[in-house]
Amino acid sequence: MLLSLGGGGIAMAADLYRVVRFPEGGGQSSVINDLRGNDPRHNLFRSSNAEAERRRWQAQRDELNARLVDLGPKIAELQATYSRSRGAAGDLERQEQALHRKIRGLKTDINNLQLELNEDLPVNIQALKEALQEQQSEKESIIHQYEQLLLERERVQQDQRPLIEESERLRLQITEHAGKQDAISTRLQTAVTERLQIDNDIKHWNAKADTEREKLATAEELARTLEEEFKAWTAKAEHYCERYPNPRKADVVKRSLDAVQAALVERERRQGATIEEIADELHKKDAALTTAKMEIRALNSLNRALKKSVKVRLARWHEFRRHIALRCKVYFAYHLSNRGYFGKVLFDHINGKLDLRVQTDDQTATQQDSRDKDPRSLSGGEKSFSTICLLLSLWESIGCPIRCLDEFDVFMDAVNRRISMKMMIDTANASKGKQYVLITPQDMSNIKGGPTVRIHRMSDPERGQGTLAF
Repeated sequence: MLLSLGGGGIAMAADLYRVVRFPEGGGQSSVINDLRGNDPRHNLFRSSNAEAERRRWQAQRDELNARLVDLGPKIAELQATYSRSRGAAGDLERQEQALHRKIRGLKTDINNLQLELNEDLPVNIQALKEALQEQQSEKESIIHQYEQLLLERERVQQDQRPLIEESERLRLQITEHAGKQDAISTRLQTAVTERLQIDNDIKHWNAKADTEREKLATAEELARTLEEEFKAWTAKAEHYCERYPNPRKADVVKRSLDAVQAALVERERRQGATIEEIADELHKKDAALTTAKMEIRALNSLNRALKKSVKVRLARWHEFRRHIALRCKVYFAYHLSNRGYFGKVLFDHINGKLDLRVQTDDQTATQQDSRDKDPRSLSGGEKSFSTICLLLSLWESIGCPIRCLDEFDVFMDAVNRRISMKMMIDTANASKGKQYVLITPQDMSNIKGGPTVRIHRMSDPERGQGTLAF
């Protein structure tokens, strides 16, 4: 039978064998031993009342606890007597040790005196004899005291022996009672656990019975409602016409019902699903469609909000770009005016182009035939100066902390170079938090340094030099 179970199991055979079948295959069998006479599992097969058994054990526990309480003062008294006896015995032992030490000291003194007598003959022999007799008398007295102490010690030990035996017996009784109390506590805890489990089962089944009663009451109420509705519909139908009995026989109705059910089964076979499954699938698809429509509406709303945001950002960006271009034009015209020039910057943002128009003489602005020059038609110095003006204008329009320019005055004359340097130094002083690095091969001896202007002159290169001198 265990082989037919896929997950294994445990079975008890009639010949007192316990057979185990493991889920992964294989098994084992073992003999079921009889229970010993004192095995606590015999209590599981008793037919007595568990409540009466529990009360009996509780009464026995209370009785043992009362005996333990009665024996408590006697045990304490015996322990105190035992402690006093041990203290007296310790005192006697210490006195015995002191007497032994004194006896050894007297023997040492006698030996020393004997040696002195042997070495030097005393003048007064009678005095020495008296001293010897006195020491012997003291020795006998000490020996007598020692014998009395030994007798007292033996008597104390004799008196103490029953107390020690009684104390040991009480200790064994306490240990045995503690073991019994632990066993009773364990069995009582098991009984309490079983009682709680039974109470929980009773509560569970009572709750389940109440639920079923509520379901039954609901079903009865529904049946009464349906019966009342049927009666009401029948009464309303009888207002139109009299009740007409069903002309069809039961077998005809049964054949029609079987035909309809067969048609339903055939349709379910062709479609591969039952009506309930198709209805469930329809509800799922409908819910998915509703969710998709809601998501599409949310995405459309988000798309419209993003488009609106992009339009606002583009408008703001166009406005920023227009302001930057206007600022660049103003700065470019301002820097050109330092040289007496006039010009403008033409921005073609659509094609991404930048065009310059420069007039090299501001008086020509009043002449009718004046026209702007193309940068390619300017001279080398004019072109370099216009380039510097454009760079300064772009730097002021676009934030940049470090600004570097190399060999900007190569094609300039002295006038353009002086005006350009002054203009760049003034612009650098006016630019807060910006650093300008200007590199030129020309002599800058006419430029004066200051707290914001530093001039670093590099040594001239040497012909044939392999490494740089730094």
